[in-house]
Amino acid sequence: MSTDNVKVGIAGVKNHGRTMVRAIRECDLLTLVSCFDVDTDAVRQTSEEFGCAPADSFEDLLAAGIDAVVLVTPNHLHGKQIRKALAVGKHVFVEKPLASDVAEGKEIIDSLDRTKAVLQVGHNTRKRKVFRKAREIIDRGALGRIVSCHAHFSYDAGLRAAVPSWKLDPHLCPLMPLPQLGIHFVDVLQYLVSTIDEVCCFARSAVMKDEAGSDVVDSTVSVMRFDNGVTGTLHAHYVVPPTFEVTVFGTRANLVCREDSLAVISTGDFGLEEEIIPAGESPHASFISELREFAECILHDGRPEVDAATALRNVAVVEAMKKSVEGGRTVKVDEVWSTGG
Repeated sequence: MSTDNVKVGIAGVKNHGRTMVRAIRECDLLTLVSCFDVDTDAVRQTSEEFGCAPADSFEDLLAAGIDAVVLVTPNHLHGKQIRKALAVGKHVFVEKPLASDVAEGKEIIDSLDRTKAVLQVGHNTRKRKVFRKAREIIDRGALGRIVSCHAHFSYDAGLRAAVPSWKLDPHLCPLMPLPQLGIHFVDVLQYLVSTIDEVCCFARSAVMKDEAGSDVVDSTVSVMRFDNGVTGTLHAHYVVPPTFEVTVFGTRANLVCREDSLAVISTGDFGLEEEIIPAGESPHASFISELREFAECILHDGRPEVDAATALRNVAVVEAMKKSVEGGRTVKVDEVWSTGG
């Protein structure tokens, strides 16, 4: 491997995969060598557009003279593909979630522990400028004592006809809005507030059906308790207009985080006072940032901020939410953690 550049292949080049291809090309520490997708037209288009070699299979991609692989593939394929890549000495960047469940995640970590590879998980949302600034505000005590929090990440993709079939399968993508959207804010809240300790989740199908006409979960609302006593809520829906907001409530001020700004709301002498803090950035900045970190960890023997252990805690929270829905009860995350694997 070159001492100043990492040769990568990417699996999954449609939809979000194209975003990651562009981010690879915009990161000067990475060189895109090869690409693979089950959609051969997408592979051909990407190969021609970005000047990389097409691969006929995932195994061919791993054999294409690469140092690392970027996985932008369906959730249920992550575990198998990660283990294959690690077995042939490749570093791995995998989009969230790390695994389908805690048991699979622990198997991945066992495989990783037998290598010197870097494994980074694509929880890019915490790298967005708005949440970096939010962390600074919280760390300096501007909110006082944190009392509670609320997060809402929704999208209307479920109202369109092109939702991939694996997302509609409850066995491959259970509680679909959570692993697709909500898990981003599970990670952000654990980054900003503390470790999530206990959950209670409610889920339903408001609109979506699969091809057979069966209900598909498209709406979830969760209540969470953190290990420091803070309580919170998380909304994740696949059938409402895009919503992206995190609010942290404190004894001195409330912090409202949106896509490109923060608002610090406090009580002044004449009522509520609101300070707006701009946090705009390129739409792709967080993806480039995480891939640069991945390359730097490979080149300099570093450890990524969102490593397998950190990402697995997010998987455990979502699995606990699934268990809560199935059992109609609150579930401690450690219950899932201890029984997984």
